[in-house]
Amino acid sequence: MSRKGAFCAAAAVSFMFLTAKRYLQGATSDAIGDFVVLYDAWKAAAALWKASYDSPTEITDLNDILDLNMSAAPTSWQKIFDDTEAKKGWDSYRSKHSGALTNIDWSKQWPHWLRARKATKEATKDWVKDVLKAYAVAFNSHLRREIVLAANLALAKATRSASASTESEQQTLQSIKTKAAAAMCADTFSPDEAVKGCKPHASVISKQTTCTTGGSGKTGSSLALDMVCLCAAQTNAACRSADGGATELIASSTDIPGNSQAAVAELCTADSAFTVNQEAPNHIQGILNKLQSRIGLNIAADAGGIAYVGKTKGTPCSDSNGNCLQYGDFFASGKKGIASIPWADNLLAAGRVHQQLQIKKAEVANTRKQLAEIKLHINSALATPHPAPKR
Repeated sequence: MSRKGAFCAAAAVSFMFLTAKRYLQGATSDAIGDFVVLYDAWKAAAALWKASYDSPTEITDLNDILDLNMSAAPTSWQKIFDDTEAKKGWDSYRSKHSGALTNIDWSKQWPHWLRARKATKEATKDWVKDVLKAYAVAFNSHLRREIVLAANLALAKATRSASASTESEQQTLQSIKTKAAAAMCADTFSPDEAVKGCKPHASVISKQTTCTTGGSGKTGSSLALDMVCLCAAQTNAACRSADGGATELIASSTDIPGNSQAAVAELCTADSAFTVNQEAPNHIQGILNKLQSRIGLNIAADAGGIAYVGKTKGTPCSDSNGNCLQYGDFFASGKKGIASIPWADNLLAAGRVHQQLQIKKAEVANTRKQLAEIKLHINSALATPHPAPKR
């Protein structure tokens, strides 16, 4: 991670002071290594919070294929879509012809057919126009079947790919953002949609009442809280730059300033980006595995078997001389370990949902490729000599 990027995370959660740009180089003997792992999780959550999804644009190849099919169709089929009830939609048209169409459902195809009729009623253009010229010269029943089959296949692929509506895609995206925001900012810190980080706290934060036991207390509720609880102590050294300089990240061990963002915001720059793709859940799990490997690394489990993350422990981690997080309750009977930590659970959920959205995008891209291949097949069919139908 870059020097400025490491401190940028501290600024974004609005609880750390910074007077110089330094790199957090963590050794296993201090809390910086633990802070870096939390910061990696923070980067992952921030990237997911900023995730976007552009709804697929209209598929030109699909329209071309359907326009060709409509243009080559019998006049009797074309005129169906000039009907007043047909223009109102499938339900209206089926209601008008309920006797013949009761057991037929063309609701998914109907809007596409209406569009094709409207687009070709007056004239055709581009690829459709060129194909129709060849079709007029080489027409026979075999070619007509080729076009019908191609159109049906293209529409089936397109409607299957579009099974999730734009609304549901946006709902999925909002779910990702909500989970990511909850992983970063919760309980003491509130999400700030404008900056994709946490709002400055209105007042100082009491370590003794805030950095309490995980599970039964607030530890683990959010990355913002865990980062400040890990770093705040009497000496202010645990999450300090390791080069011996005087840089301090936390101003006080007992009353942690809630609004330090303005002092450091200008130092924030982009760090190495967290790759948001189908592998996001695996990357997140890797970060959580690192965190789990650090549990008990520097602080031995107590008599009750409770393990800790961090450098030093007071009587509880919420004491002024503690640089630690008590995650032990998340490993109790019936719990799932690291995955039971609320921010980890939210982060994993955001990653999984984002993976689903990425799969959807890949399906759309694959459908576009298949439709382009169908157009090539039509061209090939027209270029291949076929025997004229017997009269």
